Amino acid sequence: MNDNKIIAIETSGGICSVSLLDDMKVLCEYSVFKGNKHDKLCAEFIRRILIDNDLKLEDINAIALSNGPGSFTGLRIGAAVAKGLTINNIPKLISVPTLSAMAYNSRNLCKDNKSINSILAVIPSHANLFYIQEFDLDINEKDSIAMIDYDTLNSKLKDEIFIISNSPIFEDSLNFKYSPLTASIIGNYAYELYNKGIFTDSSMLVPIYVQDFIPKNNYENIKF
Repeated sequence: MNDNKIIAIETSGGICSVSLLDDMKVLCEYSVFKGNKHDKLCAEFIRRILIDNDLKLEDINAIALSNGPGSFTGLRIGAAVAKGLTINNIPKLISVPTLSAMAYNSRNLCKDNKSINSILAVIPSHANLFYIQEFDLDINEKDSIAMIDYDTLNSKLKDEIFIISNSPIFEDSLNFKYSPLTASIIGNYAYELYNKGIFTDSSMLVPIYVQDFIPKNNYENIKF
């Protein structure tokens, strides 16, 4: 039995995706690209992956979770499933920053271009706002996660910056890659953290929300 099996979970955006990887090789992935089905599909995908690959949870060495930033509801669902699977930290839990995973996924595209010196990972939030973070080509953080509007984001774009996003916002730009975010992308970066022994205590897991959650008032138009 190979001891490097990871189940990766991606629920931070509109895609619900679960993947099984073994030493960075994707063995199986289930993804639904129609949004807002995380609560119905996330745990079911994990169950199917285990059954379809003749595995039990004790055969899995780590659960990797895309831990934000992203959708409040999606992050909470993913965190709940991951914490439920890693009680007492068996399997181990790997909390994967979403923007870091995206940057890691695009690093090889940048290293062949000598004019590129950094990667800007971009995730759409809501309205006209975006989560962003800049990395060097070794995926070291150059700044903190920020939330900015489109005009501010557009002003940051320079020839030496490569943009990776799960939204086709700058598809006409030369140094841009549109990459829908699936669990295999989360899992690939999770191996970097796994090999460095960077794990998260299941009881201490908190998603990266960036902004405070403001619940919607659904009762304003209700007449009694």
